[in-house]
Amino acid sequence: MADAISSTTSSPKGIMGLGSSGSVNLNDELIEKLKAADKAAQVDPITKRVEKNTMRVDDLAALKTLITNVNKSFSALNNEALYQKRKVNSVGESATVTAASGVSLQDLNLDIKQLAQRDSFQSEKFKSQSDIIGATQAGSFKIGIRGVSYEINVQESTTLQDLSDKINEVAGGDVQARIINVGGDKPYQLIFQSRSTGESQKITFSDDTSGVLAKLGWDDGTTDLLDEDGKQVLNEDGTKKTITNLEKNRLTTASDAKFTYNGLEITRDKNTIDDLRPGITVTLKETGKSSFGIVQDTNDIVKNLESMVASYNTLLTNLNISTSFDEKSGDSGAFQGVSEITTIRTKLNQLLTSQDKLGRSIDQYGISMGEDGQISFDASTLSAKLNADADDVKDFFMGSTTYDVLTYTGKQVTTGSLEFVKGDLNINGISVTLEKTDANATAKENAMALLRAINNANIPGVFASLSKDEQTLVLKTTDGTEVEIKGKDSVLSKFGLEQISLMPTENKNSGIFANLNNFASDLVIDTPDKKGSLTLYENRLNEEDKKLNDEKERIETSLNQKYETMRERWILYSQVITKMEKQFSALKTMIEYEIGNKNK
Repeated sequence: MADAISSTTSSPKGIMGLGSSGSVNLNDELIEKLKAADKAAQVDPITKRVEKNTMRVDDLAALKTLITNVNKSFSALNNEALYQKRKVNSVGESATVTAASGVSLQDLNLDIKQLAQRDSFQSEKFKSQSDIIGATQAGSFKIGIRGVSYEINVQESTTLQDLSDKINEVAGGDVQARIINVGGDKPYQLIFQSRSTGESQKITFSDDTSGVLAKLGWDDGTTDLLDEDGKQVLNEDGTKKTITNLEKNRLTTASDAKFTYNGLEITRDKNTIDDLRPGITVTLKETGKSSFGIVQDTNDIVKNLESMVASYNTLLTNLNISTSFDEKSGDSGAFQGVSEITTIRTKLNQLLTSQDKLGRSIDQYGISMGEDGQISFDASTLSAKLNADADDVKDFFMGSTTYDVLTYTGKQVTTGSLEFVKGDLNINGISVTLEKTDANATAKENAMALLRAINNANIPGVFASLSKDEQTLVLKTTDGTEVEIKGKDSVLSKFGLEQISLMPTENKNSGIFANLNNFASDLVIDTPDKKGSLTLYENRLNEEDKKLNDEKERIETSLNQKYETMRERWILYSQVITKMEKQFSALKTMIEYEIGNKNK
């Protein structure tokens, strides 16, 4: 018995470690180790997938930004406004010319004979702006311009400043008065001029009842005419030449601008002229000749191509890295094997290197592609192309749309009295009316009357003519305009017409940057009606990210609950074991005591 008891108490672990100082303790450290093992097996793989997915989401956002950047250049090179820009080359300084976008390329030769001027005068000099001008009595005088008469009232106390203010108040819409300090003992003069230029702006002074015009030097009194050196100017007969006070104080004479434009004599009442050709503004500066060439401004085309090349090469580098795979190391890019990404490079390469239906390719326009797919740009090659045929560059870059000539030929017009009232004939929604023709009118006469009626209706894009025998109407369009004829059948038939709707044949040539722009836009588009391939892929990544995080959260919650339950149970176990250990310890003491008594 003693041996059996001794064997039990000397066990290294005992029953669940009972009574053993070296027992396995049911503590938090052990629980955490078990929990960590479960987490490594169940949570860590999901965490790695989340991290990889997050990296793809970030890399995709960067890739979409690069595509958007290069697409800005594609879009700019596919924008007609880029090819409509103009600049003006000039020789000579007698004028300047500006040209709006889209103006036809052309040369202008100008020979300025005379500038448009205002009528302007200076007054006699005064010591001060507040000097009384010297009216002999209260009265008034009249200013005449453009057939309009303005009455200026003057008092004996009127000062130079008062007069200036009064003129501007009464006649300021047509004339201007201002005081200028010219220096000297009497430095102040009143400068008076028409607001506008041109012969029609001639100024007259009349009906002076105040005597003020003589004080200003604007009257009809005469004085000797002196030259620049102060010497008397003589007439041909040797008598003294005189001049009125008004003309002596004249600064400029109202006059029209006179010049030749490409040999054609032109007169205008101003020096800035914008009605010679639509979109062209000419500003006359001085007499003399100048020549101008309105040419295409190619600077922005070159800049956009340079920007496109830089953005494209950056995008290509990113695509190469993100889709790469190293067979030796086994390393791969974030999008290696992702078809939505790997096909982008292939498609871009295909679009850039393909020839259009006319056999044109990018290398003919200064853009070349290396073996690594990177592109380069030679501005001189493009400039030569632009100088030789700018329309060809535009057509290759952004494409064009042309239309076949649409022709509608009616039947022979009938003879006799015919007419159209409102609603009998409508072409493209425009009503054509025709007064009744003569009862004896021939088919040709009625056809001619119909032709005039249609032309008078001014139908946009529609050209009307007659057949060779001049008895049948022919309608044509060349710009894509359709032809729609509607009306009263009984009336139309008499003119050889019928109700019909015709559409011209459209011929589209898609330019290289139009194709690239469409492709890049389709990759990233995100509208309720359409999602690009990268947008859809991004949505899938975001959905996967949510699923992974939800699964990770679920497993972590489950593990936390599992080990929290285990901890609670182990606490109970520990309490039971502690109680048992105490009981066993007491029993052991009693047994040892009894054994001790027996051995005495």
